[in-house]
Amino acid sequence: MRLGRLEFAVMKSKPREFLARRFEYRTFERFGFDPLGRDVLELGCGSGYAAKLISLRNPKSYSGVDIMEEQIALAVGRGLPANFTFMVGDAADLSRFGDNSKDDVVIFGALHHIPEWKKVIEEVRRVLKPGGKFFIDDPDSRLVVFSMKFMRMKHDEAGLFELKELEAELGARGMEVRQKEKILCGLMWSLGGVIPI
Repeated sequence: MRLGRLEFAVMKSKPREFLARRFEYRTFERFGFDPLGRDVLELGCGSGYAAKLISLRNPKSYSGVDIMEEQIALAVGRGLPANFTFMVGDAADLSRFGDNSKDDVVIFGALHHIPEWKKVIEEVRRVLKPGGKFFIDDPDSRLVVFSMKFMRMKHDEAGLFELKELEAELGARGMEVRQKEKILCGLMWSLGGVIPI
């Protein structure tokens, strides 16, 4: 879903970049995410800040998908290497990517914005290469509800899933969670090394 004006401003702010760099990306690294020489797909790539961090490790290729044209324009404007591509698209429809085409798929705090998040998992399972890994973090649903109520941020209620529900859906789609961790005093959680089984 598209972000409202307030959340769009928050998502491209310096504090949001700090959170991505200091907590989310480092947690993924602890879970074994190293894009060096790998084909990486980021869903909900936003303004491209995580792509900038990923570029420092020289992936073989990087594809960033976001539903908002405004976000893609910001990401393209970062001037990242030629093997980095950004495209407007729905994370629940990855038909532009072939089966078994990506080594790593990452989502930095964006899954709760996608009403068809179960379809996203199915698509990630399809595009991952054998031995590929899925790294995902998201705010706890209580934080999302708080932002909806007190900060007047809009979210589709279909994205108000609990971590246990996500883990169950991953298992049902033939994926195993190897690592998980709560971060920021439980306001967010990360799953790492999620692999097809």
